[in-house]
Amino acid sequence: MNILTLDLSKNTKKYLSIYKQIKKMILEGSLKSEEKLPSKRALAANLGVSLNTIMYSYDLLLKEGYIYSKERSGFYVSSYFHQNKNLDSHSYISKKEEKKYLYDFTSSSVDSSVFPSYTFKKIVDKILVNNSNIFLTKSSSQGDDELREAISKYLLENKGINVSIDNIIIVSSLEESFEIINKLISIENFLIEDPGYHQVLKYLDNKVNISYAPLDKEGISLSSKPYDLVYVTPYNQFPSGIKMSLKRKNLLVNSKVKYIFEDDFDCDLINKTQYVSTIYSLNNYKVFYHGSFSHSLCPGLRISYLVIPKNLEDKYLTLYKNKSSRISSLDQKIIATFLNEGYYYRHINKLKKVSLEKKLVIKDYFSTLSNSFYQIEENELSFFISLKKDYSLPSLKKYLEDKQIKINFICDFSSLKNDKRIILNFYSISKDKIEESLKYLTSTLDNYFKI
Repeated sequence: MNILTLDLSKNTKKYLSIYKQIKKMILEGSLKSEEKLPSKRALAANLGVSLNTIMYSYDLLLKEGYIYSKERSGFYVSSYFHQNKNLDSHSYISKKEEKKYLYDFTSSSVDSSVFPSYTFKKIVDKILVNNSNIFLTKSSSQGDDELREAISKYLLENKGINVSIDNIIIVSSLEESFEIINKLISIENFLIEDPGYHQVLKYLDNKVNISYAPLDKEGISLSSKPYDLVYVTPYNQFPSGIKMSLKRKNLLVNSKVKYIFEDDFDCDLINKTQYVSTIYSLNNYKVFYHGSFSHSLCPGLRISYLVIPKNLEDKYLTLYKNKSSRISSLDQKIIATFLNEGYYYRHINKLKKVSLEKKLVIKDYFSTLSNSFYQIEENELSFFISLKKDYSLPSLKKYLEDKQIKINFICDFSSLKNDKRIILNFYSISKDKIEESLKYLTSTLDNYFKI
């Protein structure tokens, strides 16, 4: 193929516009499998852009597997996207977009109105100007040194964790953290909070013995069994909101448990006036500490970090010495700059302020309802709603789904299904939509019980 007809949008950076259009053409099939793309110089001349612009576009397509290069031949469309009919552009896109919600009361997304888009644009522009070859570079399996230094400093200043960058690994997700852990330690017996974030169970081998630990007012209830790994969310336990006491943390560290997975789960978003004592700081030879920027910034970034126990550092380096990070160098530099220049601290403070304002709106709204049908309990980052009527849980869940309301119940995260409280998470809904969303939710619930 010698010519590509592309429309360069004035509102999008040229390299991104080119990348998106070529990607779309591949997914839709107008660029066929194994079809040769124009050379970088030819396409640059044809579109009237710089060679660097085309280079950035092709590098993104290469990284995501849409195209591949042949030495001294050029760039070709990957056959992967045409081998499986399920990946055909129309069926693939429709599957991703088929379910839409009017209101999302879960913790799976964020409030886009608070996202610091201008700051991110400024950071990206600065990085691309000062480091035009960033798309050509890869960082080690542990991640970008500058980002790990920034995280190390942040952990010390905000969470009292004194850790070397040698023990910090930049990962894409909780799933990747578990991939690493599964290679570092042997897991035969696993313990998790109940209710808890049971999504992590799918990251374990199906031969692992899974046990569920109930919660009390101090956090997870321990047994004397020597588990290989215990998963906890001690600061704002998901979904109960219980904060694990220091006494319980010490008991956990000194128990027969071999290793502890400490998930900070939205710890940055909690209003606190002093350090939250971390389990990692109590024993850095026994604890994996996981934190994420996906929820405090945006899920699309897919950047988290895993702090590994000191005694496993050498084993990790041996296993991963020839591997590179899955996360693009640009994304890692963005977060490093965001931390180092103080933007993250200001952003978190803004999120906390907005969160408090949302909570006031929610409390005021429920206080004005004339009936006593709803009983609410306030949590740090959510509310629980108890409905004072008998009902079929599957029926109500389907009714809410049909009315385009995305919402979770406590029992969705428990091995026991007797807790029917609704989890009202307000994090993803903008402040000016809170009251509107609550009116729709309560009117929908009222109508359900009239049927």
